[in-house]
This record gives sequence, structure tokens and C-alpha cells, in this order.
Amino acid sequence: MMSKLRIRNVRLSSKDNRSYRERCAYHATIRRIESGEREADARRHVTAWAEQMACRMIRQQYEQDSRNIISWEELNVYGHYASKHKETDGVFKLDQGSMLLEVKASLSRACIKKGRQQLDANLSLLDQTRDRFSGMLVLFDCSQLNPELAAPAQGAIENLKNSGEYGIVQGIDWAVDPGQFSKWLWLVDAQGVEQLISRYGPPAESDADSTSEGSWL
Repeated sequence: MMSKLRIRNVRLSSKDNRSYRERCAYHATIRRIESGEREADARRHVTAWAEQMACRMIRQQYEQDSRNIISWEELNVYGHYASKHKETDGVFKLDQGSMLLEVKASLSRACIKKGRQQLDANLSLLDQTRDRFSGMLVLFDCSQLNPELAAPAQGAIENLKNSGEYGIVQGIDWAVDPGQFSKWLWLVDAQGVEQLISRYGPPAESDADSTSEGSWL
């Protein structure tokens, strides 16, 4: 008898996916029961702003896909398939295939490491579909907006740029040819963040409402 696949039926879906909404509601209830109403992370509205700015800039070149949830079925310990969902920071339609984003509001060593891991995990999942996907890791230096966001780790940034793993774009005015690389690195330094603030306005506390309801559900 053929063994079951651990993961199957990987696809993109939108936030109105019924299974995704049910899992969000369930996990929100669990969090409230376990810890009560916690104070919002002071960094959340800055992170949400960075995600919004990244998507806004890329929409100048490419159409944004409303299906920014990666959904799949995964074999559990009981031998049954359970629905899983992971929210991405954005998906864009290219001439050939799609590009997904992973956005971080800091250029710290920890954020660089986490961003790389998350982007690679998303691309690995989507490799199981018949569609073509590339990825973009977006790193904003928002350390001047919140003291809890660490200053850039220059050594880690240089190692990332010199790895040969990514096509590199910098600043806020650029264009890419996604066919050249399967992964891109977009770096926005403190000056670039200031330019975005002057152009579109600073982060607002209410922006935190638009952040992910849960990365893995």
C-alpha cells in the first residue's frame, strides 16, 4: 500500500477562505483565554506600515494578487489530513508566474535570519504546485521609528548581498526583471524610509489592525 504524502493540495487562497477564517477565529479565542487581552506589540504598526509601503511600491509595476494565503493539507499524528494556512506579506502577478514578499521592518541579524527562513519555507511549499513562483525579501531600516527595532547589522547585510543567492535592489525607485533571479533582496535604508514617510506619511497606530492574524494556522 502506497504511503500517504505528508503535504498535499498546496494552493493560494484569499482571506475569505472559510477554513482560514475559522482557524483565525479559533486561535484568537485561544490566545484570549490563555493570556487575556494583551497590549499590542509596539512594533506592530511599524511592521504593518513597512508591508503596506512595499506592496504599494510594487503595485506600481505589477498587479497584486488577492490570494495571499498559502493553504495546504498536512498529515497529522492520527493519520488524517488537517487544513493549514500561512499568510504572506503579498503576492504579485508577473508576466510568467508570481512573486511573493517577505517584509521585515528591521535590518537586524535576527530579522534577516527569520526573513530568509520564512521566504524559503514559503517557496518550498509553493514548489509543490504547478505554478512558477519567485520570492522577494524586503528589509526596511525602521530603527529610527521605534527604539525596539534594532539597528542594521552591517556584517550580516554584506554577507547576504555577497551570497549570490539574490538579485539586489536598493532604495525606493527601481524596477526588476523577475525572470533573472528566483529570489530578490530589496534593501531600504533609513534615508529611504524617511523618503517614504515624506511621500506617503508615517506609520499610524491603526495600521496594526491589518497585520497577520496568524502566520501558521
